Amino acid sequence: ESMHAPYEGRAHLIVLPHADRLGPAAANALLKAIEEPNPAVYWMLLSESPRAVLPTLRSRSFEYELGSLTQAEVAQVLSRHQERLAEVDPDRLELAITLAEGSAGRAMDLAVDASVPALIKFTGACLDAIKRGSKPIFSGPK
Repeated sequence: ESMHAPYEGRAHLIVLPHADRLGPAAANALLKAIEEPNPAVYWMLLSESPRAVLPTLRSRSFEYELGSLTQAEVAQVLSRHQERLAEVDPDRLELAITLAEGSAGRAMDLAVDASVPALIKFTGACLDAIKRGSKPIFSGPK
């Protein structure tokens, strides 16, 4: 698709999420496409870890850091995915939004991850034990 003229509009915008997860073969194929560009094609490489993107790709890119979303913005994004979140308890969804630190994708993952309730329960038990000063758990060997 990157070698063809745009069907509508003046240009193609190709968005590549998780560019930091590309294997060497995929990164090198992308590098070839970027080095021999069609003038009507723009690439947007997305990454949570820019330093993990192949250095030859990074050297041919402009880096633009996007800020975190507010909790209200994360909630708004998630509201567009009600079919996936229909079974999620509203309190759990609210907690996922809080724990996601401004990332809608992370909030979605936390909301639907089956291991999260057990982790929350375990964390709560640990905090309760710390408050009680429970020696059998936290004092170590005698």
